[in-house]
Amino acid sequence: MIGTADTMGGAARQSWILGHELKSKGYKVRWLVRTKKSNKSYVHGFFNHWQTNFAHLRNFLLSNDLDSGLEKEIFDHSWYKQADIIHLQNLHGNYFRLKSIIRISKEKKLIWTLHDMWAITGKSPYIITNKENNWLYPPMLIDTHKKLKIKKQKIYKQLKNIQLITPSVWLNNLVKKSSLKKFANTTIYNGVDTNKYKPKKINQQKIIITTVISGGFQSPFKGGELIKNLIPLIKNLDLELHFVGGKKKHRDSNIIYHGKLDQKQLINQYQQSTAILVPSLADNCPMVIIESLSCGIPVIATKVGGIPELITHKKNGYLADPNLNSLLNGINWLMKLNNKEINKIKKNNRQKTLKNFSLSTMVNKYEKLYHSLSS
Repeated sequence: MIGTADTMGGAARQSWILGHELKSKGYKVRWLVRTKKSNKSYVHGFFNHWQTNFAHLRNFLLSNDLDSGLEKEIFDHSWYKQADIIHLQNLHGNYFRLKSIIRISKEKKLIWTLHDMWAITGKSPYIITNKENNWLYPPMLIDTHKKLKIKKQKIYKQLKNIQLITPSVWLNNLVKKSSLKKFANTTIYNGVDTNKYKPKKINQQKIIITTVISGGFQSPFKGGELIKNLIPLIKNLDLELHFVGGKKKHRDSNIIYHGKLDQKQLINQYQQSTAILVPSLADNCPMVIIESLSCGIPVIATKVGGIPELITHKKNGYLADPNLNSLLNGINWLMKLNNKEINKIKKNNRQKTLKNFSLSTMVNKYEKLYHSLSS
């Protein structure tokens, strides 16, 4: 596995979960990453904190995140030389020289899981307003996204072969219209451990809505500004709004801030919630939705990216437009549900997860793909 990190971030965690499931089946899996957070001997991290910051600054000033980064270090590493299959995860993060994939495609069986749109845009993980914003993540000193997109297209033309994985049909369809369209492209949804993320009977006396925003309010794609503007509108409603993410832990009337939670705490928060609110402006196959569904919890989410593939409107949640009025309509819909209707949604969510989004389903599909490449 080659990626930005081993355990930090949604894409990294999916790689981590997949890799360990494969290891439990006897496969030899190792990670080459920019940032190593674990203490595992089968993970090698190339950058320390200062090197990562320097890379961010360098690529900001150069307005180019494609032409500098790891290349020789990867090819010289014994784990690369020993590998039968190279599985790429997120390559953006100012650490990877993209043209390296040309050589990898000639020397190894190559898979690339696209966790966002970066591979098919100039520089952006997502495009929100139908065009790339130069100052939206990642910021660059000058606008070079058109030049960077052309660079990517030239690199892709030199690839010998690559198997693409998209975690949503939405992204799959975008890739089919891009410069990567000639390569095999399979949709494999993210998977959740349904033995850990499971329903729990509780005696709920109040409506609790939880929102999990990775990176807190600062994320440009997760809807932090929407939530900020939503808070004053729901302060007088008969419910509690709980925030997971960010650093501060405090309470302001019916608004509760938890800061970062570990896995057990997060599962407990899901189970205690009446609904989960996902106000994304752009997203692919968000784990917070799949984890919530696995716990049986209704989800109020914006209908962007791959989210409509996870939520059926008013059947297992509510699909809102990415604006305040539509999110409020979703909250009002939730507040009008009776216990019988909520219990039906919980049952549907659990069944949907077991059928489509279980960890075993995801791992089995990847395993079949690995074998097909090796045969």
